[in-house]
Amino acid sequence: MTMRPREFAAAAIVAAVVGVVFPYATLRLGFGPNVSIVSTLLGFVVLRATGSSGRTSLHVACTAGVAAGQTAFMGVALAAFEILRARDPGRFTLHPSAPVVFAWIGSAGALGVLAALPLRRHFIEHEKLTFAGGACAAETMLALDRRDGAQHGRRDIAALAVSFVCASGFTFLRPAALAVSPLGIGSGMLIGLRVAFSMALGGAIAHAFPAHLLPWMGAALVVAGGLTSALARVPSMLSGIASGHAGASGERLARYRMAIAAAGAALLVLCAIDGFALHLSIPMTLASVALAAPLLLVGTRVLGETNWAPVLSLATLAQAVLASIDPGNLAGTMVGGALCGAIPNGGQHMMQSFRAASIVGASARTTAVAQLVGVVIGALALSVTYPLLAAAHAGGVVSPLSEAWATSAEALARGPSSMPHAMVMAMAAAGAVGVVLALLERRFGRVMPSAPALGIGMLVPWGLASGVLAGSAAAWIAARIAPRSTSTRGAAVASGLVAGEALAACGMAAVTALLGH
Repeated sequence: MTMRPREFAAAAIVAAVVGVVFPYATLRLGFGPNVSIVSTLLGFVVLRATGSSGRTSLHVACTAGVAAGQTAFMGVALAAFEILRARDPGRFTLHPSAPVVFAWIGSAGALGVLAALPLRRHFIEHEKLTFAGGACAAETMLALDRRDGAQHGRRDIAALAVSFVCASGFTFLRPAALAVSPLGIGSGMLIGLRVAFSMALGGAIAHAFPAHLLPWMGAALVVAGGLTSALARVPSMLSGIASGHAGASGERLARYRMAIAAAGAALLVLCAIDGFALHLSIPMTLASVALAAPLLLVGTRVLGETNWAPVLSLATLAQAVLASIDPGNLAGTMVGGALCGAIPNGGQHMMQSFRAASIVGASARTTAVAQLVGVVIGALALSVTYPLLAAAHAGGVVSPLSEAWATSAEALARGPSSMPHAMVMAMAAAGAVGVVLALLERRFGRVMPSAPALGIGMLVPWGLASGVLAGSAAAWIAARIAPRSTSTRGAAVASGLVAGEALAACGMAAVTALLGH
């Protein structure tokens, strides 16, 4: 199956719109809104306007939008560059131009996509990770596809619409003191009770520790637990990759070789951009790319389990490693850490699109092509949009994520010995807990809490973590009361809740911007 011209045009339009809008939305909100649902609904509008239809065409448009949105998320790193340049202009002088941003972010995202291609069989077919955002998007596609009336009838569409209206209205009118998240409830309805309980438990435990330690403890739990689980599954992962190659046709093997060549080209571009424009040596670039490989496994697992992409956590841990290799190099710590966020970010969200493809019946090849199209357009949109945002905010673009990213780079660039003893001990303890929980999970199965979900629960707002638990508990109860009638309708309700809050949050950011100017 190849991408038809109308599909390509619709995918390009959706990717361009999302790529232009999401840098501001992410910087304004402090997190990335659920881009899967937004891209699905936008793709539906674009396809209807062009006279196209069908779930696979909608999936192509959604995949490109997801890739563009997640690529645009790296505007958070560009804002961190500005913060560091304002704080310490003597040590940090990087001010990348639009062509540099396009080449750097685009090649890093493409490298992540290409590196993740062999992992599809393992994460999607063998482990069957949920990837709730992709599942929600797929259920929305099925509901919007009128030809599937037997399975997804009017009641499912009504459930989707009602939950969407309720979630968006609640998000607009919610009192500041009420932190309940419809997006969290919808995600919880899909990700399972064990993971949801682990997130809520992490959120509860977070109240017992000082706030300044939580980002480091959460990141250590996420990476240590996720990496231990990934390493324990390496034999299965290699078996899946080998089986995919064993039965491959000559044409498929040729595509594998093309993907390897494209990954090599992306790596060469990264080395050139880092060396000539961002003052990062080739050995440090290669070290960053090598470090991004295990972080890709961790990020994919965490996203698959919790529906939360730990980009900043992965980048922070990478900064600590890179700072120990080259102490005192603030620019190298920041740029290398950003690479270790951008590369896994491209790959883990493609796996989310692969989950949606498995539900709607789209091909893996078309999904990968659409993802690459979205990465390129998203990088181009970011390179044009971010300078405009920076020019419109004379005092600099303010973002909590960028502040955290810049602060961690400053602290870690001084070397591990400069970190407070309490912080080092907290990270070491959290990392040890993550390793132990991951090993116990392998021994005792699903009765043990998920270490990555526990860490994510310590990082996200309590309203989101508690909402995930509430949604998962509601889905669990409903499945036992009426197991036959709740499977598809529950997914429709979950999709509406996720889409309602995501779009309402974007709308509120746009209204605030208009009123502010």
